Amino acid sequence: MAERRRLLAARLDPAAVDPPGGRFAFALAGPRGDAFSVRVVDGIAALEDGLDAGADVRVAIDADGFDALVAGDIDAQLSHRTGRLVVEGDMAL
Repeated sequence: MAERRRLLAARLDPAAVDPPGGRFAFALAGPRGDAFSVRVVDGIAALEDGLDAGADVRVAIDADGFDALVAGDIDAQLSHRTGRLVVEGDMAL
């Protein structure tokens, strides 16, 4: 889990969040599952343990799929269209 979060932190682009703030909750299913949140405030991102109940965006995917997504091995749009990736909330963020 620590490696997964390190890779995500390295790939995060807080400048891509418009407006420059938002809360994102990630629920990763499966035996290697995880639950964490990312909070972006004034263009600075911070990872936090657990699911932020007030998140603007909620993301659900299996842990292996998330790892492949972060590594760039699978396409987010295709994963969303096929139901492997579920995104709810403010899609504008």
